[in-house]
Amino acid sequence: MIQSKNGVQCIITNSRHCSFGYDQRVEIFGSKGMIISENIRENETSFYSSNSTSNKSPLLNFFIERYKDAYKKQLNDFSKFINKNIRPLAEFEEGRRALIMANAAKKSLGSKKFEKLTF
Repeated sequence: MIQSKNGVQCIITNSRHCSFGYDQRVEIFGSKGMIISENIRENETSFYSSNSTSNKSPLLNFFIERYKDAYKKQLNDFSKFINKNIRPLAEFEEGRRALIMANAAKKSLGSKKFEKLTF
């Protein structure tokens, strides 16, 4: 759980095992509504009948299938940065901060106490 200076909370639930499959999604809740980025499926067809409701196509099985387009875009952008000598949006400092946050999360897990971070 991460809380910003103005009280906004971010809760990350993470596990290498999920009893209902390889599940990843983002849910953002606010005072005016919510945004959810669902798991990716081969298609968005749902089947309804007298025996069941909302049977959907299975989730794409593996992360490479799910993120194929994202990986392509990332590699294309990387080549543009190299060829045109453009600085990327995320640089060393963003990676350093992510590592600091990950280390603080691990420490917090062991101590069962909040860790205060300032950047």
